[in-house]
Amino acid sequence: DFHPNCNYIVGGGEDRYVRLWDLQSGTCVRHFTGHKGAVTGVKFSPDGRYIASAGTDGRLLVWDIALQKMAALYQTSEPQFRGMTSLAFSREGNTLAAGGVDNCVRFFSMEVATTHTSSQEHLTPDPKVNPAGFEMFNFRTKQTPVLALHFSRKNLLVGVGAFGQ
Repeated sequence: DFHPNCNYIVGGGEDRYVRLWDLQSGTCVRHFTGHKGAVTGVKFSPDGRYIASAGTDGRLLVWDIALQKMAALYQTSEPQFRGMTSLAFSREGNTLAAGGVDNCVRFFSMEVATTHTSSQEHLTPDPKVNPAGFEMFNFRTKQTPVLALHFSRKNLLVGVGAFGQ
């Protein structure tokens, strides 16, 4: 995914790392570790401050680029959740949608993931793990794995899937 200023790109893969690349120099300027399986989806927030990543380990991670640390972690033991592949931020960046082969679109609150409850909380190295209210709700399809998600200019979520696959 491209950073909003178009100078950076983020990617992930089988090696379990999320890497931030500088397009002008061609070098990796940051790498984030936290997945225990392959990284299957990455997305920049609209303001460019956060990266969301999903993996085959059933984890959804939110990374703070400026502080170079994991801000929040959503982890589930549900085996069907482990196929999350598509991520999309709402236009204002306060909602993150995630979809995948579990035939479900989940909605997460970025405000819960990134709001600090104390003036010193941002200094702690520990991320928020399954914070209350992070997963706001989910929408199940009948038999359709979610292959791609996108918020329109009017902030409507568009999903693409393969029915019956």
